[in-house]
Amino acid sequence: MNFGKFAFGALILAVGVLLLAVRLGFAHPDTPMFLLRYWPLLLIAFGLAFLAGVIKNPFLGCLAILLILGGTVLGIFWMNQQSKQGRISRGVSSIDLGRANVASLTVRVRSFAGAFDFRAAPPRARAVSIGLRGAAGDSAVGYRFEVTGGKGVLEWPQTQGGFGIPPPAAKLEVRVPGTLPMALRWNGWFSSMRADLEGVAAARCALHEVFSSSRIEFDDAGRPDEIRVWGFASSIGIHIPGDCPVRIVSHSPFVLRSFPSDVEELAPGRGKDRLYAVGGRGRPVRIYVGGTFIRIKIERMPLTTVLTREESEWPQPESTASRSRSPSS
Repeated sequence: MNFGKFAFGALILAVGVLLLAVRLGFAHPDTPMFLLRYWPLLLIAFGLAFLAGVIKNPFLGCLAILLILGGTVLGIFWMNQQSKQGRISRGVSSIDLGRANVASLTVRVRSFAGAFDFRAAPPRARAVSIGLRGAAGDSAVGYRFEVTGGKGVLEWPQTQGGFGIPPPAAKLEVRVPGTLPMALRWNGWFSSMRADLEGVAAARCALHEVFSSSRIEFDDAGRPDEIRVWGFASSIGIHIPGDCPVRIVSHSPFVLRSFPSDVEELAPGRGKDRLYAVGGRGRPVRIYVGGTFIRIKIERMPLTTVLTREESEWPQPESTASRSRSPSS
């Protein structure tokens, strides 16, 4: 019996169950990196499996499979207990953009089976805050920040030799000053992303998704110039203000679209380079979407009506009793 193949199958099964448990919330996001610290156990398990096949000892083969599956279950249970007891720390770093003389900032993030959250920092903040959970050591220092000609670039994770692998199941949170022009670029594999651009001077957003999901929200103050999305088997939801004009260009026939009823198709076709638009107040937001089996959903936020003083003091209609009352003599 080939126990080596059994051990390899058990490893694939354990990784799949672990990642699914993280995505569904049954396992702590730091569990994959915690288990990677004990990777020598995999060498022991495969060594036992190959040895069991040579000497034809089923006990050693079962022990190898138990090390893989049992170690995964034990790691999930241990991390959940540590999380309940508040023993898992969170790495936080900050970059003072005032000292760096930064006039604009580009944020580049890559995620693998993790999550990315992007939004504005508290008012009057001059620093970029980077919070990370799920990486080895729970540290947020694995980024690269460079400034050239007043243009800053924040990249996570930092690349080494032009190639960088994001830690699996890591959750990254980035908070940026609202007064600084921004460009956001995100690459996600089996990941999720949420960008709340309210109060952020975001000029461009570029998303590349593979088996991932993303969501972008913005108001009139944080209205971006353009949003570019490319994906495979992914979805994106965009929440726009109630009176925001939008122009949407679909570059692929394999794009599933869900738009508000007032969005009109200006350039009909068979699916490629279709153009949709809707009017509104102010400059339009340009949205470009392409890829294969990607779903884009655009939702309008409800309009909030602000009454003027004259409207708020509009006289109330008289009641029937007051109209029928005769004047006193």
